[in-house]
Amino acid sequence: ERLAAMGPDILRAGWQALLSWPGTSERAAAIRVPTMIVCGERDSPALLAGSRRLAELIPGAALHLIAAAAHCPQEEKPAEFNAILKDWLLGPA
Repeated sequence: ERLAAMGPDILRAGWQALLSWPGTSERAAAIRVPTMIVCGERDSPALLAGSRRLAELIPGAALHLIAAAAHCPQEEKPAEFNAILKDWLLGPA
């Protein structure tokens, strides 16, 4: 609902700001803590590509794609999202 209420100019400006920020590619490789990236498999192609790229850049990062979810898998598929998060936080038994 929040995204639907935004006009195209706001969305375009936000996207341009993300594209022009150099921090992700320059700093991601320096992350040395366990990192999990979760996104919905139905998110926009550009954001899916960005999530995959971030997972490649961060050493040892895990990438989880949630089926039948788009940009907010924590809201669209909360049980699945929470199970992934719980498993990540508890770690191997």
